[in-house]
Amino acid sequence: AFSFGSLTSVCEKGGAWPAALQLSHKMSERKVERSVFIHSSAISALRRGAKWEKALQLSTIMAQSNVKSGPIPYNATISACERGGKWESSIQLCRLMALTGVELDASTSSAAISACQKGCRWEKALQLLTAMAPNAVKYNTVACNAAVSAVGNNSGWEQALKLLRLMPWKSVQSNVITFNSVISTCEKGQSLYGTEWQSALRVFFDMGPSTVEPTMISHNALISAGEKGCEWEQSLGIFTAMVQGTMVTDIITFSASIAACAKCTEWEKASQLFNAMAHHKVKPNTLAFNTMISACEKSGQWEKALQLFCAMEGCLAETNTITFNAK
Repeated sequence: AFSFGSLTSVCEKGGAWPAALQLSHKMSERKVERSVFIHSSAISALRRGAKWEKALQLSTIMAQSNVKSGPIPYNATISACERGGKWESSIQLCRLMALTGVELDASTSSAAISACQKGCRWEKALQLLTAMAPNAVKYNTVACNAAVSAVGNNSGWEQALKLLRLMPWKSVQSNVITFNSVISTCEKGQSLYGTEWQSALRVFFDMGPSTVEPTMISHNALISAGEKGCEWEQSLGIFTAMVQGTMVTDIITFSASIAACAKCTEWEKASQLFNAMAHHKVKPNTLAFNTMISACEKSGQWEKALQLFCAMEGCLAETNTITFNAK
């Protein structure tokens, strides 16, 4: 068993999952007792090889064989299922752990919540997060971020804000991923008053007191929120602060800022932004051209729209149905 264990460990570290699986089968054929270490090494190798089905099979065999283990091999399997987008299997493994008396830890919950987030099952993600406290599992940043992203996929801005406020009470440190996810969720969210622009703005300004430095992604999400909320002056103000400071801008920054001006028929402002892209060494793409052409169309600037349409070929920007509809 020692030789098999050493070989399986070598295969796991080398990412050779077929060899690790073959060794596991040989042990079964020779009726060699497999320890938790051997199971863990084989499952980890399968996780690295993105073979969630086989990892799940080994975990089930381990449970049926009454191999005493902690959460580590199960966590590796849940992580493999998460990468494979199999949220149902992740939850089944959590239940299997409970049935076999294996305590869930923070890594278990985080991986399972991430699996639900990728599977767009925000209700399940919140259930798993809520179940952590009664099971004496400490909340952590990874689990909370995954839950925020999960509700964000469903435009659940209210739930995302609640989770952000909950984190300090649970002694969990929020990071830039947390704040960016919440801002993006507010940008997508809808209420009786339209897009949750004000909520996005408050979250952005909360980053400073939380000693979290806003990134380009934070600014881009806030500019997009301003665009959705018809706050073109606010979006332009954020853009100006970026270029006057040390913040790097990209095509998303410009496209969102142009869209904010275009939505409120401020085509001249949109045109200034579009022309400034070259100065900032940002190459316009199809989205930027389409947004600018649409702004010209709304303002009756058909000659400018045609000029932009002709310029697309020179910039290697592909035209699409939106381009022609805008023109």
